Amino acid sequence: VKSLKQQVEALTKQDDGTNERSPATIMGQISDIQERIAAAESQLKQLTREAEAQAEKLRSAQTAMSNLRIQLSEAERAREREQVEEEAAKKLQQRIAALEKETQALEESAQPLEDALLKAQESLKAAKERARRREGEASQALQALRAHYDRFTSAQRKVT
Repeated sequence: VKSLKQQVEALTKQDDGTNERSPATIMGQISDIQERIAAAESQLKQLTREAEAQAEKLRSAQTAMSNLRIQLSEAERAREREQVEEEAAKKLQQRIAALEKETQALEESAQPLEDALLKAQESLKAAKERARRREGEASQALQALRAHYDRFTSAQRKVT
């Protein structure tokens, strides 16, 4: 646009006289230049609108990219949380498996103790039964001894 304006100014200045131009020619050239200026200004306005549209698209794309970065960051954090949860779940599964093995070992080691307890209970029952029988036998023996003692003391009184 500036160069066209400079051309118009150059055309309106008078020459040194060797190349005289008619005013109609100069006016025609000025008119052509003015049309080119108007076309250039129109083109400039169009380019400005296009540049503004491109700038808006760029801002929109930058906003979308920023949103995508935020989503990516959130997805990465979610993935990290999932990994932590998976690791914790694996540790829990390992602990459960270890406790199950320990429980099984305790159950296996408790079986002989249960067997021994049953045997001890049976032995205690048998011992109580023997003790009851012996008590009965001892009671009978004591009664027999008292009877003998009473007869002895009775006999001794008769003698004395």
